[in-house]
Amino acid sequence: MDIRKSAHGSRRFFLLALTHQPHSSPAEHQLSNRIELNASMQAFRRDLIHGDDIGLFYDHLDPIEIAMHSHRAHAQVMLLFKPALGDLTWRISGDKPKLEKLTGSQFCIVAPKVEHALSWKERAGIVAFYVTAQFIELSGCIEGTLQGVHVEDLAAVAGRDALARHLASVFETLCVDQTDNHDHEFAVAAGRVLTGRLLKFHSGTLGRTGLDGRLSASQREIIDSFLEANLHRPIHVDELLEVVFLSKAHFIRLYTGTYGMPPVRSHLLRRLKRAEEMLLNSDCTLLDAVHQFGFSDQSYFNRAFLKYLKYRPGALLRLRAKAPPK
Repeated sequence: MDIRKSAHGSRRFFLLALTHQPHSSPAEHQLSNRIELNASMQAFRRDLIHGDDIGLFYDHLDPIEIAMHSHRAHAQVMLLFKPALGDLTWRISGDKPKLEKLTGSQFCIVAPKVEHALSWKERAGIVAFYVTAQFIELSGCIEGTLQGVHVEDLAAVAGRDALARHLASVFETLCVDQTDNHDHEFAVAAGRVLTGRLLKFHSGTLGRTGLDGRLSASQREIIDSFLEANLHRPIHVDELLEVVFLSKAHFIRLYTGTYGMPPVRSHLLRRLKRAEEMLLNSDCTLLDAVHQFGFSDQSYFNRAFLKYLKYRPGALLRLRAKAPPK
């Protein structure tokens, strides 16, 4: 085991480059299989926090040099907070090294097996996530194969994804919190969600739209699931924006191009049609339908029914009464 020390001010950091140890314990071997313990993971104050398919650590890191290394089975996603400043040097399979300039409000993705080194120049918050290929596959957050190194704008994600913005803020706070009473289970769960969203943003699957002015198939599936789960009440456009991560004007335009009408009116029509089915195929009353589908009162339900379905709901009760017994 090669241990190098780097001191800055009153704090001291340890850089451990773990090499193959034939006499490692079963527990060490099992952990190594889950998340590789290498130089970059040991450069931080906090111990590695690990789940079954993700490992993470976070710190307010002093300037430090991390030597060239790679992660054989894990992709690395780093969040950088202001005033971060650093150089990431990387290469693939003996190619010439490439340089990425890192600053605050960015996130950086390093694919498995990519050799990389980090020169950290400014004391700032950093979060590193390590995810397995199984995590990427099951979450569907990458289309195709993840390769190379990619630096993205964290603010661009935050502007489109309220949950990602909130979780990034949580981890930024954890970086500067000097206490050790953090909830590791929460950190793993939050890290899993945030990493998936960052990878989706990178691959274009976060908020991806169709090229014909309509919502994509995946967006339609998400929206339909949300609307079906909320047939019992009216919805607001802002609620849909939280699940598709688009600007309001752009979303309304795409939704209207897909469904032929704006989202609020479309959901009202969906609720009316379900009420129509229930009135025709069960022994429920008009008041039952009013309550079941979240209308404020029977008078409003009758007016909306007549406006959009072009007849009064009482006609369904009369039709049902004339139907032969089942």
